[in-house]
Amino acid sequence: MKINRVEIDNFMAIGEITVDLENKGLVLIQGENEDDSSQNSNGSGKSTVAEALSWALYNDTARGYTADDVINRTAKKNCRVLVQLVDGDRTYNVIRHRKHSEHKNRVLLLDVTDPLDIVDLTLATDKATDERIVKLVGCSGDVFRAAIYSGQEAQIDLPALTDKHLKTIVEEAAGIDKM
Repeated sequence: MKINRVEIDNFMAIGEITVDLENKGLVLIQGENEDDSSQNSNGSGKSTVAEALSWALYNDTARGYTADDVINRTAKKNCRVLVQLVDGDRTYNVIRHRKHSEHKNRVLLLDVTDPLDIVDLTLATDKATDERIVKLVGCSGDVFRAAIYSGQEAQIDLPALTDKHLKTIVEEAAGIDKM
């Protein structure tokens, strides 16, 4: 599984942005705080891109933001994050909404491999759809956040984990939980 694209609308500090990751390899995200010139790149939304990925795929953030906490304070509505995933020869869009004018607070899972024949894989409840997304991504939220927040303030406190939880994370990260 790889992430091709992220589209963010009215999520936390970000108004609107598209990050194209297809065939990019290692990506450096830099920012410039245009709201407060004394801050340079602090507060420009760099970490918010990682938070948007976590929220779209796992319905939570490393900062613990939930529900309406993720909505941009200026916009106050129409929060949406789209993550395009590629798994083998299939392409999927995971789209999570909050206070959205059309989709309310729904999460959608779409197979967009053939743009002329989009298949809606969204299940009856968000919880069921979330479980399907986790299977598609292939790892738990803990493993995902440990990978994308390495070196950030939201690292997993590995020494505080139980042996069972630590074993689960290591097995998932290594891909041996499927054996």
